Amino acid sequence: MEILLDQLQHLINEGRLDDAMEALSEDMATKHVNKDERYHLMTIRIAAAEGIIHYAFWKRKLAQMNAHGSAMLAPDKREFEMYALKAVSFFQNVLDTPGPWDICVRYSCEILEEQGEFEQMSQMLNSYIEMNPNHGNAYKFLYYFLKSREPNNKKRLISVLKKVARLNPYDDLVFDLCLLLHEKEQKRIRRKCQSGATVVGPW
Repeated sequence: MEILLDQLQHLINEGRLDDAMEALSEDMATKHVNKDERYHLMTIRIAAAEGIIHYAFWKRKLAQMNAHGSAMLAPDKREFEMYALKAVSFFQNVLDTPGPWDICVRYSCEILEEQGEFEQMSQMLNSYIEMNPNHGNAYKFLYYFLKSREPNNKKRLISVLKKVARLNPYDDLVFDLCLLLHEKEQKRIRRKCQSGATVVGPW
């Protein structure tokens, strides 16, 4: 299976998506059943590879659609939607297993955002954190999503960024956290001033 994964990655990088799908289909037709943990992990990685292949087909269709305007023939639209559905389905199977599956999250988000499925994105990102509570990128994915969809929810943004900072105090997003905390403190001071209360500074 490790050899197959290397082969699939090589074919995908070269844009030979049909060859990648054929190689994967041939392997899946001849694989033997094995219940041990190593086989389970390799099966998950195969699902990730298949998801990436369908994502690549979807991405190609999306580029074609953008190049020729938003209009798309019915058969092409069905194929476009099928690739998206299959890619997200394979990625979800992978994400049900704990592990740093960042590429699956990233590609799923891209598809779901294109479809406007923001609620599903939110559920997936929160589930990824639950599966991997010590994986910093899981919180970063959620932060970028919230920053895009709920920019005024400062309390939630700060909460997520604090977890990023706890896991990696040197992460670039710690700067975002400092800015948000500074903004929060400035608002507190303004409210105190407006209410006529004495503001005690750090001096």
